[in-house]
Amino acid sequence: MSSLTYRCVRHQSLILHVRRPAKRKTQAVIHEGLRIHPPFSGLLSKEVPAGGDILDGRYVPAGTCIGHSVFSMMRNKAVFGEDVDVFRPERWLDASPQGRARMHHTAGLGFGSGRWTCAGKTVALIQLNKIFVEVRSSRRSTGQGSRAFSFVYFLRFVPRARLLT
Repeated sequence: MSSLTYRCVRHQSLILHVRRPAKRKTQAVIHEGLRIHPPFSGLLSKEVPAGGDILDGRYVPAGTCIGHSVFSMMRNKAVFGEDVDVFRPERWLDASPQGRARMHHTAGLGFGSGRWTCAGKTVALIQLNKIFVEVRSSRRSTGQGSRAFSFVYFLRFVPRARLLT
């Protein structure tokens, strides 16, 4: 979420247009950020149930572990277009209804699916929507634009002896 927040603060036009009429654009920014930086980038695996299954026309025996890479799914050119490595929220606005539905379905898999869906998905999406409101209201009150924000990343080293006591 920090990478998405950073991108949103850096793109001034995205923050300035967070109003009710621009809700679609705000959602496009959130979906694009989650596509570029998925919440989970490892392999999501499932086990084939008893009796086996047929995937893409091939039989897969029961007990086989099948995994898919969330990161590579979010870079699928057939779903998201040729410029998959570019942060471009407009792709969500310019797509046909069928293309947008396919993108939503694919991007939603970053949180898992079915009974394996991330329990924190709803809270994460609420936080992402809330950050736009807070950033916009903070920009208004300070009048400083993007200079009102600074991102500081740091590590704090603590001696091991202090951790044990």
